Amino acid sequence: GFISGDLNYMVGMPSLREHWIDTNPGLGGTLPNDLPTVRTLESFSITSCDFQGTIPASFGNWGFTMKQMWMYDNSLTGQIPSELGLLNTMRLLQLEGNAFVGSMPAEVCANTVFPKPLEVLGADCFDEGFSCDCCTCCSVVECPV
Repeated sequence: GFISGDLNYMVGMPSLREHWIDTNPGLGGTLPNDLPTVRTLESFSITSCDFQGTIPASFGNWGFTMKQMWMYDNSLTGQIPSELGLLNTMRLLQLEGNAFVGSMPAEVCANTVFPKPLEVLGADCFDEGFSCDCCTCCSVVECPV
């Protein structure tokens, strides 16, 4: 079965290391600004759900704990926040299959340059209205699993 609802149940959790809820079309809504209050979260995956709206700038507050984040195949919009560049230990960030505008922020791109750890950065590089000169892959099919 599938789960439905939103992510508000996560806000204020004292400890959570990984959160993978992929392929749940009934799970969606907007991403809560308070989600980064879960300070121990290292891996976050919400692929193929029904999340909408923008990525909150507060997601940059995960700082040194977040290592991998998959948010592809949703209905996320707007600009990718430059605050994601504050995720200094991020190794993987996949955002393909959404409807972002603008370009990948320079702060995020800076984390793809040695000795920074961001090895996989995926976004819809070829979409009209969005560009990413530093992405390592430009579609879900291109990005390594």
